[in-house]
Amino acid sequence: MGARRSKRSGLQVGDVFVGALLFALLSVSLLSLARAAVFPTGSFGFSSIIYTAEIDAAQLEYEDDDDIDGIFDDDDDDDGFRSDTTGSAACEVFVNAFPVVLQCDVSHSSSIATSVELWTGKKRVREDFVGTFISGATGSLPAYFRSTVALPGDTVTRVLDGESFLLFNAPTQEQGEMRGQLLQTNRLYSLLSSQNVVPSIPSGVLSRGVLLANYTRFADPNDVKSPPDETLAIQVDHTIFGNPESAALFQGGTGRRSTIVLSPVENPRTQIRQQLNITSTIARDVFSQQSFFQVSSNSFSNGEIRGQLLPVDPIPPITHSARMDNAQPVPPYSPEYGEHPRGCAIVTIDCSRLFMEYLVVHNVEGAVRAQAGVGQRGESGVTAFELASASSPIYGSRLISGSERSALFGWQMFFQVFKVGKAEPVLRGQLEADNDYFAYLSGTQMVPPVTTSAVGCGSFDLRPDRVVDYDISHTVRNPSAVALYRGKIGEVANVGHIDALFPTYQSPLHGSDVRLSSADRTSFREERTYITVQSSDYPNGELRGQVLRLLTAVCDPTGGDPAPAQFLPPDIPASQQFGVASLIPELYYQEMNRVSPASLVAPHWLALACAWVAVVVLERRAL
Repeated sequence: MGARRSKRSGLQVGDVFVGALLFALLSVSLLSLARAAVFPTGSFGFSSIIYTAEIDAAQLEYEDDDDIDGIFDDDDDDDGFRSDTTGSAACEVFVNAFPVVLQCDVSHSSSIATSVELWTGKKRVREDFVGTFISGATGSLPAYFRSTVALPGDTVTRVLDGESFLLFNAPTQEQGEMRGQLLQTNRLYSLLSSQNVVPSIPSGVLSRGVLLANYTRFADPNDVKSPPDETLAIQVDHTIFGNPESAALFQGGTGRRSTIVLSPVENPRTQIRQQLNITSTIARDVFSQQSFFQVSSNSFSNGEIRGQLLPVDPIPPITHSARMDNAQPVPPYSPEYGEHPRGCAIVTIDCSRLFMEYLVVHNVEGAVRAQAGVGQRGESGVTAFELASASSPIYGSRLISGSERSALFGWQMFFQVFKVGKAEPVLRGQLEADNDYFAYLSGTQMVPPVTTSAVGCGSFDLRPDRVVDYDISHTVRNPSAVALYRGKIGEVANVGHIDALFPTYQSPLHGSDVRLSSADRTSFREERTYITVQSSDYPNGELRGQVLRLLTAVCDPTGGDPAPAQFLPPDIPASQQFGVASLIPELYYQEMNRVSPASLVAPHWLALACAWVAVVVLERRAL
């Protein structure tokens, strides 16, 4: 009896030990899954890009049906059909996925749609079918859904240039019930969810919504001398049917309870369209991710859905920049005839997580590999990690190690690019802070915003003799001019032209041949200067980038520094627009966040594997 008791006791101890071990592995796996759902894939758009769509029936009007390759007939029975259904979509392009993936969160009021598809085509034009987000019987589509479509290689640029749209199909409408062009013309968005409400409400409540918003600083964009007349035009589609009671913009960070109303909404119906009058203080709360939108109902008077307002394309607080050329590789690369390898890189880092994001723009044809290395300038160094891709532009992000952090802030990290047929790198640049100023060039900074796949970056140094030493790379296909202007972030283009155009507009641009006046030097130092790249398609500017100082942050070895903040609206003094702000890391997170589909696969299967092993082991022990 004693022996059996001892054996049985030992077996129970073993069972407990094995069960505890497997439970620990399962817990770690599920924790990884939970972390993937909390941490977005990118804070500043260097690893994914946000597009939005305002969906309605008006966009179905085609200027000339004969130009649509016979898809529609002038005698269609649905000519003149106008639906009062609407929708809002916030979509994310995962540029580093293979294939590239478009993930969309869509909230709509359609009751007859049978599918939602992605097509290419400019406004009022339909060209090629790309893929189906969702389909079902009439009336069966959920009012809110998240779905993905893989983008073929030849489609990615079309999507990034704003030449694609979401189409809602209905059985009785050959043109479709409604459609929405994917653009970057909205400044802000939010994914509303019952899971975000504080204090929490029952988990069975599955209400959702999408908010899109545009910020306007001046009623007359050409009158920047008058006091600001700031507005926030919001569009909200949500799934609280029948009993929405109130809606408002609140002050408060993610996960924090707040009753401070910044601006109420007149009608909280399922389709909210309203222009909110706001102040500069409210604008600061909005752009620093310290505001949220909430809709309350009769059932949940303290909020049924809530979502933090997030910028579509925030200006990143850059800590390092690199001027890349063919002289820095070890050994230096001797260009072939017609080659002029050059590029730029900018890096931002969240010290609290050691999460680094980067953008690299270069002109290397046939690039096959790009990597980060560790080593001083002039040393061959060692490979630290591969960059996300090789072809320009390179968007990427990475959780770096403590040693990589030390190399980055010790000015011993570099980026380099390899091309086909060459064993050694042809382009390299040391990540440093020697050049005090940088510019991140995007179409979203134009006023009004421009939707374009083009992007750019630059580094600048202002010499004591008022000469600007510059290095700029961009991907604009047909540039016509590159110039400096006086103006704050968000002010209308061409307010004050600096009397100095860059001598060339083809990328890359580098030199020390731009001299500023004393007044222009003051504007440059106070971050009231921006650069534009004009093109034949956009003569007023396709790209714009504010010239800003590098962030003087130092990540301590424990990674305990707070996360930096993106740059804020133009009325805020430059000294407050940048530096390590008081923002805490949670401001970058949102419960209904943007998560790459691939990021959920590994922890999910690890959890299932652990559970299966636990069942097998315990079953065998029981035998």
